[in-house]
Amino acid sequence: MPLLKIENLCKSFNEQKVLQNINLEIKKGEFISLLGYSGCGKSTLLRIIAGLEQCDSGKIFYKQNNITKTKASKREFSMVFQSYALFPHMSAYENLAFPLKEQGHSKKRIKQIVYESFELVGLIGNEMKFPRELSGGQQQRVAIARALALKPNILLLDEPLSALDKKVRHKLRNDIKAIHDGLNMTSIMVTHDQDEALSMSDRIAVINQGKITQIDTPQEIYTNPKDFFTANFIGEINTLYTNESMTLLRPEHITIKKDKGDKNGIIKDVEFLGSFLRSPLIVQTKNKQMT
Repeated sequence: MPLLKIENLCKSFNEQKVLQNINLEIKKGEFISLLGYSGCGKSTLLRIIAGLEQCDSGKIFYKQNNITKTKASKREFSMVFQSYALFPHMSAYENLAFPLKEQGHSKKRIKQIVYESFELVGLIGNEMKFPRELSGGQQQRVAIARALALKPNILLLDEPLSALDKKVRHKLRNDIKAIHDGLNMTSIMVTHDQDEALSMSDRIAVINQGKITQIDTPQEIYTNPKDFFTANFIGEINTLYTNESMTLLRPEHITIKKDKGDKNGIIKDVEFLGSFLRSPLIVQTKNKQMT
């Protein structure tokens, strides 16, 4: 039985179709990534799930109850935004305490929840700092702690790592996954970063032009993509055209041998990329050149 179910969901802005017949089921405890290029509709879908946007048609079910028109505050979900969305005039502690006060918790209970949340994200000792005194990674940890403090049944993450530098991004993505696993949470993350989706997700929903092209495990999507867009978007791909067919090969599946092959090729360039080299190869086929 899915925890969250989306049926035939559609959304348009100014007559432009942003989401088209989205169908998605998410089980309790899953980490799902909505993956696609900027503007494909993935953030809009997350905002509709959160209750921050309304769909034009379709339904959303949570625990088998129709929540399509339910207010965001009543959905038992918490959202982490790309921009952190912290109150600049409040300390990190106050940013977490404020929504808990609105829920009617006592000061003692608020203090307990806040410190538990800071401990989860590794920010003990920074409670009284203001956002301007924290790094980007620390600010995002505060935003995650605030979401966790509300004890959500589903955690929604909208590009939570995109504004961070590479090393911080890598560390925080490991921490987010560890928190998800440790709390047995259900999480839905929007990202355009294939590495994030592949490394963090139980399943990935690839979205292109408002449609889901494939939903599957990271391994299945990488090794058995259902269409050219998915194959080309997830990882590197080489495309070989033969007559009327097309063959797609991952670079790591190509090996260099001393034996002479049946085709001649010219190495166009050699790019040094740290741990590996990339070499575009021009191959002449019967009808045209391929790179």
